Order: sequence, then C-alpha cells, then structure tokens
Amino acid sequence: FSTQVQSVWSAGIAVGIHGANLVNTMFLPSSAALIELMPFGFSHDMYAGGGGAGLHYFLLPIAVGEEFHRLRPNETRKECIRNSGACKNWYRGDNRNLRMGEEDLRAIGGYLEQAVELVYGKRG
Repeated sequence: FSTQVQSVWSAGIAVGIHGANLVNTMFLPSSAALIELMPFGFSHDMYAGGGGAGLHYFLLPIAVGEEFHRLRPNETRKECIRNSGACKNWYRGDNRNLRMGEEDLRAIGGYLEQAVELVYGKRG
C-alpha cells in the first residue's frame, strides 16, 4: 500500500477511466492534474473539480461506444441507467471493452498539453 501511495504522491498528472481505482488520486499532490475518461454513455460527477482537493480536473466523455443491447426504443440512457443495474454496469464500462476514436485521442492530447502547462509551467 505504501508503494502505491508514494507512486501517486510523486505524480504530476494522472489519467484514468472513471471507476474505483481513481480513489487513489486522493494521494495526488494538490497541484497535480487529473484527466478522467468517462465511458461512452455514462456520466458521474464523483471526481469533478478534483474532489475539492485543488487538483486541475479534466473530464473527457469517450465519444465512441455501443448502446446497451436491451435499451428500449423510447427509453433514454439516463432512464435505463437509473432503472437497471445491468444497464448501469454496461455504460459504466464494467462488462465491455472500452475503445477510443481519433476524436477522443486528440482530446486527450489537448488535455495533456494543458495539464503539463498547469502543473509544470510553460516549457520552451
């Protein structure tokens, strides 16, 4: 455990998919940046604003993905997620492989550039 804490404490930028492992970001220094990748079709504000810890926070909703196979024609994702545990787990990414498109990769690159500037200052 202490090795994990030290690894995170010494990081300037963390990038991760929304989920339980992001709880480790509580050990980031307050000047660090967190880039949270949100699986397609899911939203959650648990880590928004860096959890009030002074982190520079970036949220990237992944633009590529598949709809839940039991999503009814007139049902919204939000309704499906609220009414079905299986649907919530699907959009949260628990039961599927997540993939990213070119748009997502460009956005991550842009967020990384901003994070580096915020955390480490302008380079040049």
